Amino acid sequence: MLIVDGYNLLHQLPRLKGKKIDRARDIMVRKLGEKRRTFQEMIVVFDGEEGPVPARFREKGIKVIFSGEESADDYIKRQVKRSKTPHKITVVTDDREIRDFVKLHGSKLLSTKEMKEILFPEKTPVPPPAEEKPSPSSEKGRKINAELRKVWRA
Repeated sequence: MLIVDGYNLLHQLPRLKGKKIDRARDIMVRKLGEKRRTFQEMIVVFDGEEGPVPARFREKGIKVIFSGEESADDYIKRQVKRSKTPHKITVVTDDREIRDFVKLHGSKLLSTKEMKEILFPEKTPVPPPAEEKPSPSSEKGRKINAELRKVWRA
């Protein structure tokens, strides 16, 4: 099971900065849904009250929770504490209090930076093709050999 501290992750995703909050949430949850195969269950917890959760998220097997009166932090800690198999839970957060609590209960952790790399992998630049070394029998190789002969004879 993956439990995501929703706003904690959202605010660490530079690609979503400048977007309206509901749009940024939708994009983040959609990207999480693309990684759904990795986890049996996925819960994304946001602080506060919100309207109904879009059906497209439920269909992808993602539970989107708005914690209401309770903080998202308390909701996450409660889920970890009441689990019979906390070692099967991975929590995504940078919140130190939650991280300490999760470690204490034997669950796994992912930082928001690690999750950002999973959701939005950096494209590694393709190195330029290595310059081919001329063979001695090629035109360039013959030219180099002639130049070297001149240097050695001098």
